[in-house]
Amino acid sequence: MSLWDPVMEALAVFVIKGEEFAPTVFQLCAEIPQAVSRTHWVENLIMKEQTERIIKDPHISQLSKADLEQLQTMQRELTVRIRLEMKGPDSLICLEGLSRDVLTADGIIRDMVVERKENVR
Repeated sequence: MSLWDPVMEALAVFVIKGEEFAPTVFQLCAEIPQAVSRTHWVENLIMKEQTERIIKDPHISQLSKADLEQLQTMQRELTVRIRLEMKGPDSLICLEGLSRDVLTADGIIRDMVVERKENVR
């Protein structure tokens, strides 16, 4: 079953927004302000662990209900936010989160899309 049917075509854009993660707050204290300013490496370390990937493929619009349920399950089990935009040939999936989880989700989703391409042929 494809989600891209007359109902979806009428909507033109179908978006599943990912879960929002609560931000973490770090407080650094030191005897002098210069000591705190030298801790920028902590921010760099955190930013390196975050990544974003966009998968753009016209066959994303052919994902089944079971595929969408699998996306929701991945989002719950991995530290990743999955945003799905069904726009026919311009459909895309945006992944954001911890690098290792984004890479895991990316591989699984690309396999789903390949399966949809093979089903179309």
